[in-house]
Amino acid sequence: MSTPEASAQTNVTRINSHVFVCEPPKAPTSREAAYARPPSLIILFGWMDAQTSHLIKYVVSLRSLFPTCRIVLVRSTSAFFFTTQDQMEKLLTPVAEILEHEISLPTFSGVLLHVISNGGGFNLVSLNKVLAKLAGKRPHASRASPPFAPVALILDSTPGKDELKTAQTDLLSPNPVLYSLTAPVLAVVFGVYTVVNTLMGICRCCKSCARH
Repeated sequence: MSTPEASAQTNVTRINSHVFVCEPPKAPTSREAAYARPPSLIILFGWMDAQTSHLIKYVVSLRSLFPTCRIVLVRSTSAFFFTTQDQMEKLLTPVAEILEHEISLPTFSGVLLHVISNGGGFNLVSLNKVLAKLAGKRPHASRASPPFAPVALILDSTPGKDELKTAQTDLLSPNPVLYSLTAPVLAVVFGVYTVVNTLMGICRCCKSCARH
């Protein structure tokens, strides 16, 4: 999963195919007092099809900055486009449970969310749905007074609102001739993809899905 050096620095545990947890070292480090009030939890949402070894480098950097934090790494793969919402939520349920556990602790000091690219954004949306479902299962009194959770959100190269326009910008050539030839093809493919996935109930990136 990672190099021996990275493993030694991060102490990463695999929860499932998409979720990894990096616990803080038991012994305090020399940089532990660098931040007066670091977040209790960091959730790193990786970009789509990123190699785990590359994502571990981010974890190593975060660990050096926040030595006392628990870090959760969430992978994203292109299988997302062929995975049902229920399956994605099952994969991300451990992340939601870790977050809720951290929030319940008296020492909780907040959460840092680092979301990278489309893949990270998709998983963040799926996690939000998991949290909403878990909240709905709580007793009414618990839902009425949820604990305050300070959140810092980093959106790193995440997509904008217009999915087709974003795809055109990312995928098509700036050459006017090539753009004119390939733009209609991309539009057709995008339209077919959206319709098919919506009918199959596995589209999670369109505006109508985002409202639920």
